[in-house]
Amino acid sequence: MSNFNYYIPCKILFGCGKLNELATIPLPGKKALICITADQVMRKMGYLDRVVDLFRQNGVESVVFDEVQPNPTSKGVMRAAELGRKEHCDFTVGLGGGSSIDTAKATAVVLKNGGDVWDYMGGITGKLAAVNGALPIIVISTTSGTGSEVNPFAVITKEETFEKIDLGSENVYPTITVVDPELQRTVPKSLTAFQGMDVLFHSAEGYICNCTTPYSDMYALESIRLVAKYLPRAYQNGEDMEAREGMCLANILAGMVESTAASTSEHAIGHSFGAMHPGIPHGAALSLVCVECFRYYAKWVPERLAAMAAAVHYPETAQGFIDFLQDLLKAVEADKIDYTRWGLDPARALEYAQNSYDVTQCLHDADVHPVPLEDCAEIIRKSLTR
Repeated sequence: MSNFNYYIPCKILFGCGKLNELATIPLPGKKALICITADQVMRKMGYLDRVVDLFRQNGVESVVFDEVQPNPTSKGVMRAAELGRKEHCDFTVGLGGGSSIDTAKATAVVLKNGGDVWDYMGGITGKLAAVNGALPIIVISTTSGTGSEVNPFAVITKEETFEKIDLGSENVYPTITVVDPELQRTVPKSLTAFQGMDVLFHSAEGYICNCTTPYSDMYALESIRLVAKYLPRAYQNGEDMEAREGMCLANILAGMVESTAASTSEHAIGHSFGAMHPGIPHGAALSLVCVECFRYYAKWVPERLAAMAAAVHYPETAQGFIDFLQDLLKAVEADKIDYTRWGLDPARALEYAQNSYDVTQCLHDADVHPVPLEDCAEIIRKSLTR
């Protein structure tokens, strides 16, 4: 507890109506590369035009990259970087959820450092080249899920080698983060559920990992409490702005947990599912395995699970937290996910487990007690057959 670092340098604009401040606050450049998803939701909702207009009022031009995929790929990042270089953009913007945000972050690294984005990654084929700066990054979040708004990571997938990993660097902390709950009114129920569960696991895993700090513990317990209180409400009624605001704050706090602690083997498995089956939402992947993962963790850190259970007013035991998990999954209808729609197969459990070790060993390394490969595979088998 007496030996830790703390560094989260983001300027956060939080609250309803905060998006409008982009017209008046100092911005980090004169030409923005705005990254949005290929489904064009940001255009359809009018958010893209609104951001472009606010930038224009502030004397800033905009260029739009609209090819971001749900699990952003290295090829997509390089196409975004090509556009940004051609248009002489001097900062990037992630408008949307984690995919757009992470693309903007990774693109900012490539535009500043050159080369291929995978030069700066680890995993199996990455080179772990030094990240010597990045273009400034503005984040405008329209979902509550990834914590990328305030953390130093960009999760990118290399489809050819089934690698889904973080580009981690202090240089990819956003310069400015806008969290305006009004932008989340129309988030679909399923996305609200899956992203909300991701918020929970960023905090819960950060609370039980082997590198916790007083700061991460404080943020984690409050984030978990907020998710328990507000996720079912946001799921049932997207127009419940108190619930949306509560989930926005839970997500910001979870991102701070990621910045000061770590995710664990549960996230390693989730990334493996996403790398090998790119269509699966990350929160769905985590929801599939969470109960079996925390049953396993209960053997080694029961007191930590008990503390999380107490934070959400369940019996202060490890089983109390597992009961909470099961109840929350039911409340947001994530307890019986049809994983076959994305092609997952319990017969491939060992393959998924092996991928999680090969690509994201660092997440396994954050467990208090190492999870042997066969135990990891058994967690997956049980999760996909229960």
